[in-house]
Formats: sequence, C-alpha cells, structure tokens
Amino acid sequence: MKQLLVFQKVHSAFLCEKVCNPIINGVNGPAFLFNRLVESKHIRYDRVCENIDGRLHVIQMDKIDCKILTILEQNARLPIKQIAQMVYMSSPAVSARIDSLEKRGIITGYMATVDHVKIGYHVTAFINLEMSPKKKTVFYPFISQCPNVMECHCVTGQYSMLIKVAFKSTVELDVFINQLQKFGNTSTQIVFSTSVNCRGVNLMANEEES
Repeated sequence: MKQLLVFQKVHSAFLCEKVCNPIINGVNGPAFLFNRLVESKHIRYDRVCENIDGRLHVIQMDKIDCKILTILEQNARLPIKQIAQMVYMSSPAVSARIDSLEKRGIITGYMATVDHVKIGYHVTAFINLEMSPKKKTVFYPFISQCPNVMECHCVTGQYSMLIKVAFKSTVELDVFINQLQKFGNTSTQIVFSTSVNCRGVNLMANEEES
C-alpha cells in the first residue's frame, strides 16, 4: 500500500506532496525521497521526524524552540524565569513551549550527568556483539535488566549490537562478557580517556549554518 508523505519547509511557502513506494530503504522509498529533499535544502532534519509506520511527519520547531532545547541540554535545572530572560520571552510562554516539547516527545526526560569514575566505576567499555536475529527476543529483555549497561544499540556491520557499559573492575567486566557470549561472539574496547563526553546536538549551531 502506498504512502502519502508531506514535507514542509517552515520558513517558506515550499510544500511537496508525493506518493511513494513504502520500501523504506529502496530507491523509490520515503527515505530516498527524504534524503534527496534534504540535499536540495528543501527541508531540514530538525523539521521532520520519522514514525514507526515509516511516514515522515512535519515537526514545527522554530529558533526559539531550538534555543530552549540547547539551554535545557546544558542545564535542565535552570529556572523558567532565567530561561525566559535568555530567549527574551515571558515565563508563561517559555513554560508553554517546554510543555509542548514534552508532549510531542521531543523532550523525553531529565536526568543528572554523573562522573562514574568518582563513584568507583573506573572501567568504561564498548562491547560489540555478533548475534543471530533469532536471539533478539531473548537478548532484549536480558540486556535491559543489566544494571551496568548504559547504552545498547542495534548497528550495521559485522556485529549486530553495540553495548556501552561501566564496571568497577576488569574482573566484573570479564564476568559480564562471559554472560554475553551465550548470545554470540564479542569484541571489547576499553576506554582509556574521553575527549567529548555525552552531550546533545548543538541545534543553534545548525540553525546558524542553514
């Protein structure tokens, strides 16, 4: 069944409607059309999200939304009044924008950034796991319950999973790797140092470039 995709550039009258083949990664599919439109600068990545059903929907986000998101990613504990001063808006207006960003699923939550080394977790590592797709139904519940797993991504290439973990010692890491190997072969890289810590995308820098 064909899908109707609507793309819109917020700051102009550009509107493109096209019926596409539902093959997401095919040369006639939505992803192909989306990439072509981005390359031609008809749409922006921060204007569009892709739902599970494969349809691309417009997200209305202006520069103020981007600036609010950038501020919150740097310090989510800032008072609304202070954020309002930074974006030259009233506190109720900023509060309404943040509420809208939360309801639309753009802001998914708030959390503290912890220095794990200072609390005893001296070993950070990335583990590649080569696993059969048939094992995913068992693997996903297992990995989601592992307390030392910080991230787990399904990726392309030789390995199907990329897992970020933190442990107090290499002995504990070794025990965990042995548990993982019941799902498939692993390859592990232990982190020596970190030049760029976990952070958000600088939306304002992208705004200035466009």
